[in-house]
Amino acid sequence: MVAAATRWRPTVAEQTPDPSHLWIKYRFRGWPDAPGQWFDVASGRLGSEGETTSSIGVEWPGEPLDDLLYLPPVARAQRGARDELVRSLIKQGTPVLVQLLEEDPVGVGELAIYDLLQTLLDRNLTALEHLAPGSAAIWPLIAGYTDSREFSEAGVERLASAGVVSIQGVVAELDPSDRRRIVETGGEEGFDAMFHGSSPSERDFSRIVEAAGMEPFVSRPLPEGPSWLRGNRRIAEILALSGELWLRLGKSEATGQSLYATARRIDNDSHDLLTLCREGNLKVIDWLDPLSSQIIEEWVSCGRSSELEKLKSQYLSDSTEAT
Repeated sequence: MVAAATRWRPTVAEQTPDPSHLWIKYRFRGWPDAPGQWFDVASGRLGSEGETTSSIGVEWPGEPLDDLLYLPPVARAQRGARDELVRSLIKQGTPVLVQLLEEDPVGVGELAIYDLLQTLLDRNLTALEHLAPGSAAIWPLIAGYTDSREFSEAGVERLASAGVVSIQGVVAELDPSDRRRIVETGGEEGFDAMFHGSSPSERDFSRIVEAAGMEPFVSRPLPEGPSWLRGNRRIAEILALSGELWLRLGKSEATGQSLYATARRIDNDSHDLLTLCREGNLKVIDWLDPLSSQIIEEWVSCGRSSELEKLKSQYLSDSTEAT
């Protein structure tokens, strides 16, 4: 017996934006589940499979959101309402991340990203050749199923030939029920590696993506709004990604966490860092540490951060030593 559809009454849940979760801050509670196996980018776990049946409203009745809103994938019957909702949100000024399944067409959203989980578990790499040129993809890394070097290289090669521009690999956080679902879909072959093997390496996968000429990190979409807000959000992105890479490289945890903490504080601060920096008054922000100040000043003056570039180069190098 199929449950009757319930009216969608959207409320918003929040989390801290970070590069590992694709800069998501908001999501709607009660969003309808998608069929099959899919990866919940916001939580890093498997998404719910066909449990809620609420219908999507085509308009968001609240105020525009000031940061990235995540819309998980939906069943085919819900796509039209989802797309209308996305258009309404973007018109209001809310940046939206629309997660697509492999068979979905790209057409809406400031950022649309393909979820490859079902395709990878089916070992159907040929399907990757048909993704839309210019699109981005998320590659859930699951030990024994989606993380082998040979499999990853073959899949990334097909995505590159399709014209995909960015692929971010994320280690899936799986509880026992998630693991059982993976075995049911992907078979017993990877059972031992998933339950008893080592965690997949996001760094190794990022190297494969970079070697294929694509970007291994998804850039942060910015909200509509004044230039100071957009500038602060971009600065926070640079600091957070620097902190993430700093920690992944095994450098000082205190410094990496400090970069992250500064990024979070800037996200919620009303100072116009761009103007303060250009006028030589950045020191009035007494909670900025020296490294963060250096990164901000360089980015504002020349549009780049040599510190972030150095960290990315180290992270994507072939060296296995922590630096």
